[in-house]
Amino acid sequence: MFEYLARDRRRLRRGTRAFARAVELGEACVFVDHGFQWDGSNNVWLTRARASFVLEAGPEFDVRPRSLLNRMLGAGWRRAPIDPYFDEFFAVRTSYPDEAWEALTTRARTLLVGSFDDARLISDGHHVTLWREADFGREADAEAAAELVAEIVAYQSPVLDHLRRLPGVTYSPASGPWNDRRPPHVSIAGPVPIRIGPTAFGHRPVVTVSAACGRATTPFTVCLSDDRDEAPLVLVPGVLDAARELGADTLRCDGHRVTLFWGGLETSRERLLSAASLVGSFASGQLGGLYR
Repeated sequence: MFEYLARDRRRLRRGTRAFARAVELGEACVFVDHGFQWDGSNNVWLTRARASFVLEAGPEFDVRPRSLLNRMLGAGWRRAPIDPYFDEFFAVRTSYPDEAWEALTTRARTLLVGSFDDARLISDGHHVTLWREADFGREADAEAAAELVAEIVAYQSPVLDHLRRLPGVTYSPASGPWNDRRPPHVSIAGPVPIRIGPTAFGHRPVVTVSAACGRATTPFTVCLSDDRDEAPLVLVPGVLDAARELGADTLRCDGHRVTLFWGGLETSRERLLSAASLVGSFASGQLGGLYR
């Protein structure tokens, strides 16, 4: 009998033990805090999961649980209804309702409604945080929280499949800690190695093609959508016209690396390879050099 009771106590400790650790789930790295914390007046059991968007950027939103009184009266804190069923349980504030709904996948919504209907979910456009305070918690809650956040930060990550299918590329997965995550990318070997991958630009994820300049040069930024912008003195003639024909949005150099940005997640094989050839050519000097 004593052995049976001791086994139950051990199982209880395993089910409610506190911990803090990083969990790798696919391309996402989720940091999970799980345990008692002092909130200023009481000890509460905090379950918190945090991660960076895999593509470095995503929609901003704030999701809060709706109280029973709000449901009964039909009142709501939400400013952006995104789905009648989901809105019954949660109030959503966002300036990007369509993007927020896309990020809140079916699996993420299922976990929210089933396991975290009393939690708060926040995205600042770069990081996603699930925050839940309760009188007690289970270790299984932390596992579900990590899965939920990993689902959301994988927003638009299927674009990586298009990059991996480019010929002759080497794929590098996401790396680094959860709060300073480097996005995945592909590389093309050559006289000047070319990098193609997502990054945050204008508060949204976009695809870029970049290469080292070869030597330090004066930084510049050219908005390709504005035909009135003239080429900086460091650029050879025709480079901007070629970049515009590829549908690119911006050409930028930070002094050491030149980067061609699209306005979104470009997936066209022809455009990406042509951009890689263009960036590599004038970075290596085959177009008369990056400089006049």
